[in-house]
Amino acid sequence: FEIVDDIESLATIERLLIVDCRDEADFKTGTLPGAINLPSKTSFEDPTSEVPISTLRPSLSSIKLISARGSRIIVVAGKDTRDGQAFAERLLSLGYPKLTILHGGFNLLRSLGATLELPDLREDS
Repeated sequence: FEIVDDIESLATIERLLIVDCRDEADFKTGTLPGAINLPSKTSFEDPTSEVPISTLRPSLSSIKLISARGSRIIVVAGKDTRDGQAFAERLLSLGYPKLTILHGGFNLLRSLGATLELPDLREDS
């Protein structure tokens, strides 16, 4: 996977899915338009495993991720960018080779004045 630190480089990607890997409470405060929420600490069957081999827990967001296989997956984390990297490593082990981590996560986006929106929570229960 690759790590980028500017959002302009993401604008040229045709097929992409933005995965917000923060917890649900943070996701509810605002996210990128069209992003899905797969919290890094609760989205896998074995989140405590040292080895990033696990399966995704069933949810509408995990179904959206599965259907986007082959697309570029943009992983955006919160304050702890290590969560984004660990999350991307798990996705890589599950067969998602086109991964990009936005270095700086939502802290970077907020500092750049990026437009965040409140998610439509009816879609992801």
